[in-house]
Amino acid sequence: MFVVATSLAKLVEPQFLEREILVLGRDYAGWSEAETRSRMQAVISRAHAASVGDKVEYNGQQRDPRYRLTNKWIINTLGITPSEEKEMEVLISKDTKRQRDRERKEKARRARGAKPRDEYEAEAREKRSLALELREQGMSLREIGKTLGVSHTQIKRMISTPQGW
Repeated sequence: MFVVATSLAKLVEPQFLEREILVLGRDYAGWSEAETRSRMQAVISRAHAASVGDKVEYNGQQRDPRYRLTNKWIINTLGITPSEEKEMEVLISKDTKRQRDRERKEKARRARGAKPRDEYEAEAREKRSLALELREQGMSLREIGKTLGVSHTQIKRMISTPQGW
């Protein structure tokens, strides 16, 4: 109820906020009007203070007095599991955000033609063995480079290093 009331405090005009919170307390929490007022008084009074321009000092700065809840706090308080987070779009942890960002970037790289690492390494090994084979046949680095579509310097690096890249 606190999370909902705090969110409403930023979305609903202060003169309607208490009414909305009372309805939610009755309908969803099963609280009486007095209990809802008692439990949500801090949220309501902070919203009213914000509506008249009051500020509070926080970390040396003047800020809006309404509560600011972080995703992390909400997830912990509500006991949201990682499997539930997968279905969410906004209320997600930093780890989930990082993972989604990683997946989005990988998808974009694939769309631009980038290959998965194991596929890239397999092709590099094939290219290196072909370059070594052509070199043993007496071809110059420049000729091998033209055949394989890479520079002669890259061919030299392929042949001289154990991994080939």
